[in-house]
Amino acid sequence: MADLAAELGAPGLRVFGDTIQPGADRASTHSWIAESIRELAEITAARGVEVWIENHGDFAAAGETAAILLQAAYPVAGVVWDPANSFAATQEQPTHGAARLRAAIRHVHIKDLRRDGDEWKCVPTGEGDFPLIELKSSLEGLKYNCFVSFEWEKKWHQEIAGAEIALPHFARWFRKNFA
Repeated sequence: MADLAAELGAPGLRVFGDTIQPGADRASTHSWIAESIRELAEITAARGVEVWIENHGDFAAAGETAAILLQAAYPVAGVVWDPANSFAATQEQPTHGAARLRAAIRHVHIKDLRRDGDEWKCVPTGEGDFPLIELKSSLEGLKYNCFVSFEWEKKWHQEIAGAEIALPHFARWFRKNFA
């Protein structure tokens, strides 16, 4: 993947820490993820490609992701920040996540969520409970000027609208509120 990323001119490879496996604990999983990032970064750095961990699963909170990067201690490792993941998992606000991750943020996912009982559901951008405008302010405060992408997880959430509806809706919302 590092060779392909370099050939394509991709600046980074996205990886996940995701979940603590049965029989493992948080601390050992945390260390294993950090070690894996360090080892992968040593390979990818020679090709001009960084390793970007996405905050996800059991490691959704920005503090968890920042601690993993600190332990990995490799300068060409960064974050694919999905602040909605942090918000759904821990109620973490974008200002807090941005403050924890700061210069490590290489790519930001934008999506909106609404609480439905005990679960968070993906909803059209601007129609949920996730503080999207706070996210914009947080990124502006960091003077962030890298990648931002719309994330619409139809593959994992079959009940949500298709891309033919979600993408145009997002584009209109983004031009009006974010760009």
